[in-house]
Formats: sequence, structure tokens, C-alpha cells
Amino acid sequence: MKTWEINRAGYRVTDYWAKASGLKGGDLAIVAFEAVKEFNWISDYEIVKFDLAKPDIMFRVWDLMDCTPFRGKEKKTTSHYFRGIVSGFISKLADKRIVFIETKCIAKGDPYCEFRTERTL
Repeated sequence: MKTWEINRAGYRVTDYWAKASGLKGGDLAIVAFEAVKEFNWISDYEIVKFDLAKPDIMFRVWDLMDCTPFRGKEKKTTSHYFRGIVSGFISKLADKRIVFIETKCIAKGDPYCEFRTERTL
């Protein structure tokens, strides 16, 4: 699966969840994190910063499915699938193209995976 397809998956699910829940912005982001927790993609999460206007967003997730198989074995971050879905989802919420980077990763030995906005396009 190509990166843009992963990003697009996150982008497309935003409208569905917004319509189904009646929520938007940060409230819809919480619904998304709770959903991925229920899917067992993560065990928990923490939203550290969430400002869609700038955008300035940082969050942490524990036991991310992308990275758990590589726990403590890699020198680089390993989440591309989850990062792509989140980038698409948040891009749709903010109505601008947002790219996230993974700054901490359990695959590198960090206690959690951490993502932050890198840039907007």
C-alpha cells in the first residue's frame, strides 16, 4: 500500500465518523483515538497538544501495532501505516494538508510512540 493510499484512508473516514457522531475538531479526534484503542491498535493514548488552527499537535500512543513487533530492536521509528492514517484524518479535520513525524518509538526503546506535526502543505 502506498503512502498516499494510507493517508487517504484516514482522510475518508473523517466524514463518516463526523456524520455518525455529530462531532468535529478535537472531540472527533478523541473519538478516533478511542476507536483505534478498541481496535487494539494501541493500548492507550495521551493528547499533549491539539491546536488545529496553527496547527500544533502532539500525541503519544502506547503499544502501537506498527511498532510492537520491533520493540527495542530498531534504530529508527517504524510507524508508517498509523502515521499516514492520522495525517489524513487530521488533515481533513484542519482542512489543510498536515504531515506528522514520529519523534519517539517503542521500536527504538522509547516507552511510547510520539507524533507531532511536522509541516503543512
